[in-house]
Amino acid sequence: MTMRRRRTLVIGLALALVATLLVVTMYTTLMGERPIETIQTKVIEILREPEKYYNRVVLIEGKFMGWYVPKNLTGPPILTPPVTRSDWVIADDTGWIYVSATSPARCSLKPFSREDVGAKIIVKAVVKLREIETKEGTVKVPYLYALECIVLKT
Repeated sequence: MTMRRRRTLVIGLALALVATLLVVTMYTTLMGERPIETIQTKVIEILREPEKYYNRVVLIEGKFMGWYVPKNLTGPPILTPPVTRSDWVIADDTGWIYVSATSPARCSLKPFSREDVGAKIIVKAVVKLREIETKEGTVKVPYLYALECIVLKT
């Protein structure tokens, strides 16, 4: 490859990279959904003020509950999983919330396994809201879109 051809190739790749970054930046700015900081919080805070946490990145430390909803803790306004039937539950000492099964993060735990239920985990996630129609009207259901999931050794 000649020096001139190599230089042309490098310039072309650099321009493609700049164009891609520009498009991504414009998209995230226009969509207004770019999370900025990570907030460590409790589940109950998200349940109480879902709009405050909407599209924010949160860090929740709790227990993996799989597909089992804790009976003794506060949860979302409906029991139905908000995104898919495979959504799973994280609970801390203040409440429980669904984590979307469509999230990119995987905990390496099985939601149907009683052996995995109760495992201590940390989830970094974006708080999302889904409007669901009920007999009483429309309710906004908060849930987590997991970016990272760490299983803690006990």
